[in-house]
Amino acid sequence: MMDTKLSGKTALILGGTGGMGLAAAKAFLKSGAKVIITGRDENRIEDARNQLDGLGSFELFQADIGDFESTKMAINSGVEKLGKLDIFYQVGGMFAPAPLMMADQDNFETTFRVNLMGPIMALINARDYLNDNASVILTTTTISTRPVPGMSSYAASKAGLDMFGKTIALELADRGIRVNIISPGATDTPAYDKIGLPEEQIAGFKQFWSMVTPLKSMGSSEDIANAALFLASNDSSQITGIRLDVDGGLNQSWHLTPEA
Repeated sequence: MMDTKLSGKTALILGGTGGMGLAAAKAFLKSGAKVIITGRDENRIEDARNQLDGLGSFELFQADIGDFESTKMAINSGVEKLGKLDIFYQVGGMFAPAPLMMADQDNFETTFRVNLMGPIMALINARDYLNDNASVILTTTTISTRPVPGMSSYAASKAGLDMFGKTIALELADRGIRVNIISPGATDTPAYDKIGLPEEQIAGFKQFWSMVTPLKSMGSSEDIANAALFLASNDSSQITGIRLDVDGGLNQSWHLTPEA
């Protein structure tokens, strides 16, 4: 039986050409939505196009969420082709950890531009296209409420996005627009390959997070996409202003350490 949960809806996914965003694009299309997708890397855009071909109606645009003008142009063009927005889903961001004693001005400015100002400016550029009763979904992280040494710029940028989402949930409620936040925990995505660490270190990193997560495993891109599908659909019609932790229980048990 075909899933029609998002039938007749138009969705925007910022950062939808890989990992969690691409998984969401597939889920949204399979549920009947038309989808506008942005991505930064041209090769990943073409790969995404091949994976999404035949699943439904979509438009792909090259735009880095930290480039406000290109994102604005993508939103304008996408809406012109597929219609006004029922779903605004920000996935795109950056992960560039650096201890305070090593971080420089560029690290903080770039991280805040991409992770905080990028989603804010994208929503400002999309606000006139939001239909009444639309769903806005932002992506933050478990680390924005549970500090991890070496990640101050990343955590602070995402914590700002948490509060931005909760505040605008109140501002937009009179139009029936719901604003919610997905907070992934340790999630196995291609983002780890971009950190620049050797494969054995990445494997050790993943093993560590699996051990300290109560459910003893990292999440998948599909786990996050399923949460986004729920928040995008009418199934969550009475839910707004929440932060949904999709983290295997990690945010509830930060004090735990791996078993010997």
